[in-house]
Amino acid sequence: MSRRTSGPTHRRTGAREMRIPRGSLRETVATVRAGIARVLRVVRQVVGAPDYERYLEHHSRCHAETAPLDRRAFYAEFVSRRFGPGPTRCC
Repeated sequence: MSRRTSGPTHRRTGAREMRIPRGSLRETVATVRAGIARVLRVVRQVVGAPDYERYLEHHSRCHAETAPLDRRAFYAEFVSRRFGPGPTRCC
């Protein structure tokens, strides 16, 4: 006995069956990137690593009359303060 129905009876989710609008894929990628950036910012704060983007935000708010350091000089300043002469930790 053969059983006929109108339409597909299987539930396969192949690439042809899933239609994703182009705009939503771009939005999803942008959302994932923003989430990763937030996670990295928190990780940097926890481990004490410098955050150049945060520095630029602070510099534009509080020191707008002077030019900010470039990324290389910013990290060099961080390394010299962190590992330079004198105490390098609080305790």
